[in-house]
Amino acid sequence: MLQKNMLAYNPQWLDNTQIQEQIKNWFKKNLITQEQSFLIQQHYPASFYTPNAFIRIGLGFFAAILLGAAQLFFWVVVGLATGGDEMFGIVGFFYLIQSMGCFFILESFIKRRHHYASGIDDILLYTTVGEMIAGICLLSPYIDDPIPYFCIGLPFLVIGAVRYIDRILTLLAYGCLLTIVLLIVNKIPGLALYLLPFTGIGFSLTAYFLVRKYQKLHHLRYWSGNFQIVEIVSLITFYLSGNFLFIQESAEELFGLPVVPMGWFFWTFTLSVPLGYMYLGLKNKDRGMLWIGLGCVAFAVFTFRTYFHVMPLPYAASLAGGFLFVLAYVAIQYLKKGIPGFTYEPEDTNKPVFLEAEALVVAQTFGHAQTPENDLSFGGGKFGGGGAGGDF
Repeated sequence: MLQKNMLAYNPQWLDNTQIQEQIKNWFKKNLITQEQSFLIQQHYPASFYTPNAFIRIGLGFFAAILLGAAQLFFWVVVGLATGGDEMFGIVGFFYLIQSMGCFFILESFIKRRHHYASGIDDILLYTTVGEMIAGICLLSPYIDDPIPYFCIGLPFLVIGAVRYIDRILTLLAYGCLLTIVLLIVNKIPGLALYLLPFTGIGFSLTAYFLVRKYQKLHHLRYWSGNFQIVEIVSLITFYLSGNFLFIQESAEELFGLPVVPMGWFFWTFTLSVPLGYMYLGLKNKDRGMLWIGLGCVAFAVFTFRTYFHVMPLPYAASLAGGFLFVLAYVAIQYLKKGIPGFTYEPEDTNKPVFLEAEALVVAQTFGHAQTPENDLSFGGGKFGGGGAGGDF
């Protein structure tokens, strides 16, 4: 089970950072006064160094240049001094040394300089994990099988994603684990062709329901962003695992089959799953699933157009564009009626990822503080961990 001591960052500051972001959003919407906003932010301080997106990109680019220069110097020296197979061992050893060096620098930047999503810690993290995996693989005996190499990389991706709450490493860990499972199934003689699609479907469903179960736990709120990534990707891989175009191309590439078995099933899957996503998104008021459903509808149309040329492409594109325009207009008019759970208003881009409901605690536990004017009261507030809702 994930615990706070597994985090590289200060857990209390993570909570306070999300509370402050929520309070800023409320202030922009005129839900609280400036004095109340200031008072709450003072009561929940967070000393992270988190620059804006442009500075973050610049610092990350600068860190990448420094690390790249060090690697370039090493490659020049090694290339002049050695050659042949022994070079792989030297490069692997260098990667391990630099990976450990980047790890200690990363921990120092987090513990002493309090960097959090600053760009520098991002590059140091990816360099640490990437070079550690590359170093071990280069120093290991050569194996004509990719599974052991994926198995080497998986634990480092998982540890990096958990300790540093990183979404990119979470995405890579999910893809790595799914690849391992598919490669193992692909080795089953005679049945791999039939098992691979259903393995992908089963793996995606399992990941989705596990994430939906554990992301509601309050003590796992720090990894809410990681859970959201797995939830989104699992929905995508679930659809791709049964999409006819994806299955047909894979069958022809891997097994040389011009026609995929059980084509009727995969055509039904291709056309019905996007509609199911949209239905569940509307029913459960799940915006993410609704967007994924719309994307899958577009891909389903592309799949159908690939195998059935009903009309020339310009006419088909014009007809599809007109249909989407009418659909968008009708949807906008529908949402303007104020349907519960949906709004035509744009979603706040500053909405925090980890603790959307945690700020409600402020209203319940801040009663002892004296506000200069209007009382900060949100009667009936509730909270319950990552992704939990609350009553304002």
